[in-house]
Amino acid sequence: MDDNQEIFKVFQGTQFWWTSGRVSYQAVTTSQKVSSVQRRYYKLTFHRCHRDLIINSYINHVMKQGQAVMVRNQQRKLFTNGSTESWYGGKWTKCVHFEHPAHFDTLAMDPKRKQEIIDGLLKFKNGKE
Repeated sequence: MDDNQEIFKVFQGTQFWWTSGRVSYQAVTTSQKVSSVQRRYYKLTFHRCHRDLIINSYINHVMKQGQAVMVRNQQRKLFTNGSTESWYGGKWTKCVHFEHPAHFDTLAMDPKRKQEIIDGLLKFKNGKE
């Protein structure tokens, strides 16, 4: 969402709005320097009579969806063991993001057989025999 953008939502028949914004303020760092800090926020607006539904159900729904997105977007990482210390006391260091180039589309396979597998997986996913 952009700053000051408003989005209208409906959850279990209840209408509400999300508004985004940004607040700027001055902060003092450890070295006594003053720096400008910006924080983003999201404001949820709804009618007072729907407070219990929003607090008890909708907020939990939003949190679960947010956690699912974080898991889905999480990058895989590979670590190597540092060689500066002994083999039994070394630290895991040198993290790199794992992005394997191979996937089902690049698999060397007969195209007809590959399509049969895809069709079978789709039938399984859709619950058909």
